[in-house]
Amino acid sequence: MARHGWRIDRAVHNYVYYAFYHPYVRAVYHTFRFLERYFTWFTPLRPIVPRPEDRPGGGAGAGPVSSAEAPA
Repeated sequence: MARHGWRIDRAVHNYVYYAFYHPYVRAVYHTFRFLERYFTWFTPLRPIVPRPEDRPGGGAGAGPVSSAEAPA
């Protein structure tokens, strides 16, 4: 905040996030689900839309996240 000063967009985001948590999370979830379903062909959107294969330990055939989780 020292470098950018007060950011109105972050203040609005924080208010909406904390005042309307459940509807906010539901809307964001469905928005990203919609984008993942219908717009994964759009290359610039790929880094923004999370996919199960991109998450640690996610996707089919994904190995352990760390050596501590590896089977002995």
